[in-house]
Amino acid sequence: MKIQSVLAFVAAISFVAAKPLHKGLNYERYLAEKNETIDAFLQYRESQGFQDALALGLINKEDRDSDPTEDQLQRFHMASCLCDKMREQHPDAEFSLDGPFTLMTPEEFSNYVGPGPVAPTDAPGPAPRPTSGPSPGPAPGPSDGSGVDWKAKGCVTAIRNQGQCGSCWAFATTAAIESAMCIKSGNGKCTELSEQQVTSCDTRNNGC
Repeated sequence: MKIQSVLAFVAAISFVAAKPLHKGLNYERYLAEKNETIDAFLQYRESQGFQDALALGLINKEDRDSDPTEDQLQRFHMASCLCDKMREQHPDAEFSLDGPFTLMTPEEFSNYVGPGPVAPTDAPGPAPRPTSGPSPGPAPGPSDGSGVDWKAKGCVTAIRNQGQCGSCWAFATTAAIESAMCIKSGNGKCTELSEQQVTSCDTRNNGC
């Protein structure tokens, strides 16, 4: 009787482990590609992205050397499928699973990087300066249909790790200025500017 109870318990655990654990998972494809997913996940654990996830506390340190769990494999397979979809939709772009957020679901990632509550400031910031005259229109582009790949010319900075910071406008501003300075100088080198200095100038909403 005791042996039958143990077997029933093991069967129940296997049933729970062998079911889709996340919304949006193509479970049939996952089962068909599970061996490949395990191999790819073990390679991911050797990547810099996995080390960054450990450093950020997104992955338990105990998971570094333990056998991959069903939850981890399903998360990784979802990320891999999304990466394949992005490659099909944007063949000229490059996509990789080597990042700290690979094992996050879209909902978890949205909550992680989403804006936090903004505390009200006691004193109002300075009023915006009035502008005069019509706003300039868009800059004219090349009339012959040609273009310039400024990334290939070294005038596009690398992607920054913004983390939970809500001041995306500061990152976009410094990136645009860095590229403009590089294009103006013609030396193919981007001078890294400080997003923190730009954010510190914002006195109205805590820099968000």
